[in-house]
Amino acid sequence: MVGSPYFANTPHDPMTGFSSPLFRAVTQSFVFCIGLFGAAVFAQESFDLKLADGTVASGHFKDMTLVLTDREGTERAVMFAELHPFVRDRLVRVLRQETDHLKAGAEIGKITAVIDGDTFRFRGEDGKARTIRLYQIDAPESNQPFGEEASAYLAGLVKGKTVSIIVRRRDDRYGRDIADLYVDDLWVVGRLVENGYAWNYTTYSDSEELAAREKQARKANAACGPTGAPSHRGFSGG
Repeated sequence: MVGSPYFANTPHDPMTGFSSPLFRAVTQSFVFCIGLFGAAVFAQESFDLKLADGTVASGHFKDMTLVLTDREGTERAVMFAELHPFVRDRLVRVLRQETDHLKAGAEIGKITAVIDGDTFRFRGEDGKARTIRLYQIDAPESNQPFGEEASAYLAGLVKGKTVSIIVRRRDDRYGRDIADLYVDDLWVVGRLVENGYAWNYTTYSDSEELAAREKQARKANAACGPTGAPSHRGFSGG
């Protein structure tokens, strides 16, 4: 268990936003979403994070020091315990979602083809190829409005890169596995929703994180994606 040496009283790196070992994406998500949802959080909870050298360290939230940057670029160091309970809960959920791929069970491989904005062909380290449908979201089919844009955006995130998936359900009615997708430390499902290329698929999702990202995308009229439309109900969900 790594504790204070990593998460308390360490030099702060403005490029990461947290104490220097932590990765940048978590802070960006946290600052972007700060304060939208909340509930009580237990400070004794622990988490795993990927360090700059690629290793994984464990820590406790109560030992974490964060550097927050406001809109003017001013940085301020705060301890986790000093944050408002709503903000602490938001941060816990973002950290857990953004680091799920570090857990046992993640499969490493390449995406060989993007079928549409939420479906692709994946080839794992075992050499076997299969079709994957992204978990908890829906995107337009290739032949539907914004379908080509959604497909191109997903392809741009994953092209030529090693990815990791976490299968949530195997062999749906179309013979696909349903999975979360990560590129390095990027949670692709969340990125698609927050940039307006997919919806939180509420028929199968109770994710408050995705609901918040979709709300923000609609408010900002993000990109040119399908969240500019009133609802995803007219699409197939396939």
